[in-house]
Amino acid sequence: MKPISYLTNKTTPTRYRSLGGMIFVLLFVSFFALSPYSAYAQCGQWDVGGQWSIQQSTTVVNFELQRNGSVVTGKAYYTQPGRETKFLGVVTSGGDSVVHYGDVDGSARGSLFTVHIYWDNHKSIGVYTGKISPSGKIEGDAYGEENPSVKVKWYSRSSMLCAPVPVVATKTPTPAPPKKTIKATGHARVTPPDPAIEPIKAILKAPGIIATPNNIALMKGKSKGMTTLTWDAGRAHPSAEVWVKVDDGDETKVVATGKGTLQVTVVPGKSYLYILKDAGKTLATLIVEFHR
Repeated sequence: MKPISYLTNKTTPTRYRSLGGMIFVLLFVSFFALSPYSAYAQCGQWDVGGQWSIQQSTTVVNFELQRNGSVVTGKAYYTQPGRETKFLGVVTSGGDSVVHYGDVDGSARGSLFTVHIYWDNHKSIGVYTGKISPSGKIEGDAYGEENPSVKVKWYSRSSMLCAPVPVVATKTPTPAPPKKTIKATGHARVTPPDPAIEPIKAILKAPGIIATPNNIALMKGKSKGMTTLTWDAGRAHPSAEVWVKVDDGDETKVVATGKGTLQVTVVPGKSYLYILKDAGKTLATLIVEFHR
């Protein structure tokens, strides 16, 4: 029979080792989740704008770029050193260095970077394709558009930053006006306008004539009503006229103008036919109605 103290002493180190392993795993996962590498790996759009440079073989190419979404534009330049010669072991310079400039356009979509540089020397076009690593560094190939089979490796000398995601402002919709409900059934309905209080306005299309209001409401005790005629004969009929025919009587001229408004008095029980015409040709007609 083993004493209890022996079992306790034997199992305690094992327990500590297991607990220590769990703590290490948790710390490792937490560190990886919060590390810059993880954040860079999740970048959807890299910001390649600003001033930065690349190393292309022994040449440093400098960029001054602007980014608008995935579109990249800007300038580039590099320095071409003067030629050196050796004579009897002595190095001599063959001339001053020359700076070459070029316009840049291209794109940066996701982790892919592609630009064209239109160099001023010999009107050559350089094509630079690369891929942005999770650390933000770009590596790729460069070649002349006239000779794509000859490629040179290049890489950015600094890391790109992850572009912030733009915040799209949302417009709060305007709430619809409440609908009137009938208490007996709870069903919603829209109350039509009362012609005596809120006359329905007709739409005037040239050539045409309307009355506002039509279907005229007569006040109690009144023997006459009022309405406003509005007419427009259109540009082709500037000399049009408005005529009226009451009941079966003859047509009478009301006004001679191709476009305008006029308030008229009407009597219930009679039929009013207004006619818009030009040189004897009828362009539009209107019948005025009543209600009590």
